[in-house]
Amino acid sequence: MTTNNGSDVPRALWQRQSGSPFSMEPDEIRKRLSRFQAESRYARIVAYVLGPAMAIWFAYWLVFTIQAIITRVGLLLLAFGMSFGVGQVWLYNRDRQKALVNLDAAGEASCVEFYRAELLRQRNFNRGAWLWSRLPTFFAGLFFTMWELLRDSNAVPRVLSLFAVSILAILMVWLNYRRSRKLQQKIDAIDTMKYANGAGGPH
Repeated sequence: MTTNNGSDVPRALWQRQSGSPFSMEPDEIRKRLSRFQAESRYARIVAYVLGPAMAIWFAYWLVFTIQAIITRVGLLLLAFGMSFGVGQVWLYNRDRQKALVNLDAAGEASCVEFYRAELLRQRNFNRGAWLWSRLPTFFAGLFFTMWELLRDSNAVPRVLSLFAVSILAILMVWLNYRRSRKLQQKIDAIDTMKYANGAGGPH
């Protein structure tokens, strides 16, 4: 009987891969999939708990407190940025679940191909359009909110705040792209092994 359980589908795919021209140790594939799925599951839990909580907190300050215009704009951007980030995580998980169902129904892809597809989805989430559509809104909101809070202070705290926000933004971009590069290295390793075993070059 077909199941949508995230751990059952990779196991079934792994069991089907014995006839594939490209082979990898089944235990190794299973361990990599289990570790990768555990990491993704923990990340989703954090996003689904922390993201909505912060969005609600910013929305509360926006609606129920009296703030300057620039602060209200900042709070709105922060609430929207957090909500948008949670929405991206939901879309990523939806696409992943669809891939699980389609692969299980087709019964054509090997477990290693499923693992490669998972790596590709995670890589794309950490760079390019996915990354740049969520970070600017959040950091713009953070900057506007902090700027107004420091309006009555001298120039030094403002400069330090701008510097801190800029460093945080650069750090977040760097961490995401560092993660995507590591994922790409794993994808390249799989493609190289497939090519060496006559399963076709990277695509």
